[in-house]
Formats: sequence, structure tokens, C-alpha cells
Amino acid sequence: HFCHHDPLRSPSPSPRPQPRPRPGPRPGRGGGRKESDPRARPWDPLPAGSTQRKTQAVVRIHSIGWDGEERMGVMGYYDAKKGLWTTSRGHNRLHHMKMRPSVRAGIRARALSSGEEAMSPSSRLRRLLHESSEALACPCCHDALSAKLIERAGFEVAFVSGFTTSASRLGAPDAQLITYSEMLDESRAMKEATKELCLIVDADNGYGNVLNVRRAVEGYARAGMAGILLEDQVNPKSCGHVLDRKEVVSREECVARLKMATDTRDEMGSRPVVIGRTDAKRAESMEEALWRVEAFLDLGCDAVFVDALETREEMNQVAGLVRGA
Repeated sequence: HFCHHDPLRSPSPSPRPQPRPRPGPRPGRGGGRKESDPRARPWDPLPAGSTQRKTQAVVRIHSIGWDGEERMGVMGYYDAKKGLWTTSRGHNRLHHMKMRPSVRAGIRARALSSGEEAMSPSSRLRRLLHESSEALACPCCHDALSAKLIERAGFEVAFVSGFTTSASRLGAPDAQLITYSEMLDESRAMKEATKELCLIVDADNGYGNVLNVRRAVEGYARAGMAGILLEDQVNPKSCGHVLDRKEVVSREECVARLKMATDTRDEMGSRPVVIGRTDAKRAESMEEALWRVEAFLDLGCDAVFVDALETREEMNQVAGLVRGA
């Protein structure tokens, strides 16, 4: 048969193809989970009008920091009815596990079983300074290996020296050629390489103005430094062993620099030990150095350091100010 096509007559519309029905979830495969299934994402909002109760969200311990503080965070949700814990990747069955009520208590008990483990580096250093009846030996370190060897030799405190670190990393003298970021990088490596060694870092003159001082104190404290040594030299500074050139900033700038350091320390939970250093004895006079030591103590510095003391009498003068503070 021939079919006649009339162009003036519109063809009848063809039926639209219906979408194929999606197959239901295969048993045992975990697909298409219902909201009542604890493996479904309980943090997704429920449909409007739903009477189902949301799975209760709980805050779990993420870790115990070196300062003994719990690092908290919402890592997932716990279904008390079914005893199932779902992590933030609850769609993955490999992250599905049973949780016992004693898990959290066990984590905290293990982390706080020893007072040493719960004590921050700055707290350990303060304890050593308070309990020691003699001077604390404090060798200098310049990289992770030297710090590890110092700890293995039995020392409890070490000084991250700007002099030796500049020589080791740059092959350059201690003339403020090494930057804050480079010193911070080396300090982190030394901290990670040691276990209980208290590290006091040489922060030079704070690497700039008072805002740079604040950044340095915060950065070194987060890196795990127990103490921070801050001095009153001009920028750029010179090595403390240089005899023919030594300059210090004015009293006002010196006080502002150390005040920013102590204020930043007081705002932080770890509270690093702030050590105020003055080079005024060689740059100006012993009287000026004593004035600055007294100012450091009034600002709340935990310790003081006077460079270039030469006689027992000069040492006794400084020690007398510290005892009387």
C-alpha cells in the first residue's frame, strides 16, 4: 500500500517515551538507604512534615594536644538506639563502627595518665625554673639532629640559637640575615625531633615593629617553643659577640616591644616564657642596662638576660633586681 502524505494536515503527535523506572535497592548492597537507617547521613535535613527524630549529634574528642587541652570537634553522629557511630563520611560503610561508652574516657585517661604528658612545654620550663636550686645548663641547637642529641645527652632545656642556626642554614653570620620564617621552620623541626626537651628560641629583636613581635610570639608558641628570647637591639641587629658595633633602640620602643610580647603571651593558652634581653650594657652603660631590666620585670617578663656582663659585681647587681621583683 502507498501512503499518501498531506502536507496541509499536521501529523498526529507521537506518544512521549516514558522514563524507565529506577530499580530498587538490591538487598545487602546498602544503596537507597532510608532515613531510619543509621548509615544515612543524619546531618541532612529531614523532609518537611517528617515526624522522625533526628539522630542526636554529639561532640567527640578529636585529640589531646601537647598542652593537655582536648581538641574538640563534631566528627559524626551517634545513634544511641542502635549503638552505631557514623563519621562525617557516613556513606562509606568502612567508616561504620560500634562505639563503647568507655571509649572517650579511655582516650582521656591514657592521655592524662601522666602529669608530664598533660603539661605544656612552657609549663615544664616554668616548673624547672621554679624547682631548680642551681643554674640550668642550656646548650645551643641549630637543627633537628643537634636538638635530638642534646636531649639524648640528658639535658632538659636547649636554646635555639640564631647565631648557630644562621651559620648552619645559611652559612652566614648572625647579622639578621636569617628570616623569621626560616627560624620558625627550623624550630618546628627541632620540636618534632624531640620528646620532652624544652626549647627556648632566639627571636632577635622581633623582626620589625610591635606587630611583628606579636606574630613572632604567636608563631613560636604554636610551634611548641617553651620560651622566647626578645632583645632591644636596632634593626638590623648585630651579633652579641661583636665588640665594635652595638646599638639599642630607645627606652620607649624597647618597652613597647616587650609589652607587646607579654600581652600576647597572656592572651594565649600556652603562655610561653618571655625572656627580655638587653644589650644596653655594652651599647650604653651598666646603669641603662639595669633600668631596662627593671622595666622588663615591671612589664611581667618571666626572666631577663643582660648581655656582656664581665664581673661578679655586675652579675650580683642584676640578680639583686630580679630577687627584689
